[in-house]
Amino acid sequence: VISSFYSVFLPLLVDSGEGQLPVLYGVELLGSVCGVIVLFLVGGLGLQTVFVIYAMGLLLILTALKIQPLPLFALTVACILWLILLPNVNKWSNAVWYMQIHNLPSGTTTLFSGYSAYQKVDVLQGSRGERYLFLDGLEHFGGVDGSQLNVILGQIPSQLLQPENALVIGAGSMEMAAMIADHAGLVTTVEIDPAVVDASLRYFDLVNRMSSLDNRRIVIDDAKHYIANTSDRYDLVSTDTPAAYAIQTATLYSASFYQAIAARLNPGGVLAANLTSDFAPDDVVSRRVAASLLTAFDEVIVVTSNSAGWSFAYASDDLPFDRVDIENALRASGETGFIIFDTPAVRAVVGDARPITLDSMDIVLRISLDWIQDRWN
Repeated sequence: VISSFYSVFLPLLVDSGEGQLPVLYGVELLGSVCGVIVLFLVGGLGLQTVFVIYAMGLLLILTALKIQPLPLFALTVACILWLILLPNVNKWSNAVWYMQIHNLPSGTTTLFSGYSAYQKVDVLQGSRGERYLFLDGLEHFGGVDGSQLNVILGQIPSQLLQPENALVIGAGSMEMAAMIADHAGLVTTVEIDPAVVDASLRYFDLVNRMSSLDNRRIVIDDAKHYIANTSDRYDLVSTDTPAAYAIQTATLYSASFYQAIAARLNPGGVLAANLTSDFAPDDVVSRRVAASLLTAFDEVIVVTSNSAGWSFAYASDDLPFDRVDIENALRASGETGFIIFDTPAVRAVVGDARPITLDSMDIVLRISLDWIQDRWN
């Protein structure tokens, strides 16, 4: 929309510019630079603020060009209406997009949509009151599969361990942290993006119970930095992180990161991690994540959940529970279709798959390609 204005409509508002091409082109470049500066300076206040400044700048330019009063008045009214209607139009179009692309139920509405320094954060509500959290357009919480993920990574290991001190890496809806808090002394959630924490506190209190649980704390920090610098030790660490669609998140599945976590675990402590896909001999991604875990821990048990749709791992140098304990806990949670791989079986499936390392991030391209293929299929 903006580029069409500059390339099609703006030339109609100025003289032919004969002999003034360098000046006009310089003004265009200056405007582009000013626009970027405005975006960086006030972008954190929201796109609505940026749009207001852009609209005011446009009107000032047209005033300087001595546009006739009537067209200028009409354009001013149009800008005002646009700025008033834009938030609601954005929310409506955002909900329509998610209904079409992610098959959310008809009648879904947008409760919140905004950009942080790290990603786009969207909270939507279905016609029956169910809520969804999307980060950069990818579903992070919503429906049965999202809750079952939190059960496997949070509720089950905390039930079996009864940890005194637990850590959750990544906030999301913070339902996982609430499930752990029911069985733990203290639960710390570390999250890099304050916008995700704010959205979770504001819209997901029903599932995360932050307003009623007093054994919780939130730390805004990069997980790698936090793990490297904390002096605390943990009985349970659970990861609630997005799949490795970018290098930044891929590092959270690397061998070095898992080794850093292992160094912060108490004896018999457990890491619960998401393999982000279905663990199988023909699935490269889950095998490489499991290979990374095997570089840091002596024992790795993998659970494939039909209801959650993914595989998950429990890793430790000395697992305090066995597959029978896991089976019983899964059945008690309502999980009926699952497969459990003990450590020898995990090693056999991993085979020659390479661990994910900081100097080999090709996993990002593979995951992104798989996502694109799934989307087209």
